[in-house]
Amino acid sequence: MVVLNGIITWSIDKPLWWRDALRRLVLKDRLEEEDIDELVLICRASQGITDPNNPAPHPNPLIADQLPVPGDSVEDVVDSDYWGHPDILFPAASLNKCSGHKV
Repeated sequence: MVVLNGIITWSIDKPLWWRDALRRLVLKDRLEEEDIDELVLICRASQGITDPNNPAPHPNPLIADQLPVPGDSVEDVVDSDYWGHPDILFPAASLNKCSGHKV
């Protein structure tokens, strides 16, 4: 949660389409084609490029009230079965191939 609050603070002076993209990513985990199309329209509109037949949606930046409540959607890493067992997530064989060093 602290990380997401830091991202909100960091994003304050970023373009509105970035902040809207952050909101979409936090709420949905990934952008769909429709999201990308809407973000392109928002970006173009911010530069004065508009299409009266396809207007840009109003940008909706990420705010603290939209952040997920810990434990509601994703199990905390600290409480997961993977804590203390990096070999489950990153088998030593795959790490050895990449780095030449055993972790």
